[in-house]
Amino acid sequence: MTFIFSMDVQAQLPGKSETGFLYRQEAAGIATLQTKGWGFGFRYGRQRSAKVKTLYSLDFATMKHDKETRVINNITEDSKGFIYGKMNSFNVIRPQYGQRRILFNKLRDRGVELGYVWSIGPSIGLLKPIYLNVCKATGQGGCIPSEEKYDPEQHSLNEIYGRAPGSKGLNEIKIKPGLSGRFGFYFEFSPFEEGIKALEIGSTLDIFTEDIQIMAGDNNNFWFQSFYISFIFGKKLF
Repeated sequence: MTFIFSMDVQAQLPGKSETGFLYRQEAAGIATLQTKGWGFGFRYGRQRSAKVKTLYSLDFATMKHDKETRVINNITEDSKGFIYGKMNSFNVIRPQYGQRRILFNKLRDRGVELGYVWSIGPSIGLLKPIYLNVCKATGQGGCIPSEEKYDPEQHSLNEIYGRAPGSKGLNEIKIKPGLSGRFGFYFEFSPFEEGIKALEIGSTLDIFTEDIQIMAGDNNNFWFQSFYISFIFGKKLF
C-alpha cells in the first residue's frame, strides 16, 4: 500500500529534470508565419502537472484577404507597389488562455518533446483605412500628386502610383470584437535543460460579429482561418 501511494503522489508532481531542478514556469517569445500573414507574441506557462502546462499568451497577427494581388504602376520614377482594391488593412490582437499537454517526453538531451497546444480567447480586430498616393491629371499632360483615402468609386487604377505611409489613417482605426481559437502540435528540441527552442504547427480561427471589409466589393467574410508555423524561443523558470 505504501509503495502504491508513493507512486501515485509522484505521478501528480511536475516533472523534475535530470539534475533534480524543478521548473514550474516558462517565458517565451513567438515569431509566426501564417497563410494570411505573419505575427509575433509572448507566452507565459505554468506547470499544472507532470504532463500539462497552463498557458497565457498575447499575440499580434496580420490578416490578408485571399484576393490580394500586388501591382505597380510606373506613373512616376518612385512608384511603389500596392494592393489594388484593398480598402482597409486588418490586424488582430489575441489575449488567450490555454494548455499544452506532453505526448512524448525527450529520451535524451538532443531528443524532441512532442505535445499539443490549444488556446481560446477574445480577438480584437484593428481595421485601418488604406491611403494611397494618387496623381490627378491637370489637363496639360501633367498631374498633381496627393495622399488620399482609397475610394473605389473615385480612384481608377491608372491614377494610383503607390501606397501612402502606413502611419496615415492611424487615427481612424476601428475596433472589431471577436473570438479566437488555436490548436497545434508542439515540438521542443532545445539541447539545454533550462532553454526553450520549439516549433509549433497548427491552425487558428478568428470569428467576428460582422463581415470585415478588407477589399472593395462584397467578397469579405466575418471569419478567418489560417494555418501557421511558430518559432518559439525562451527559458524555463523555477
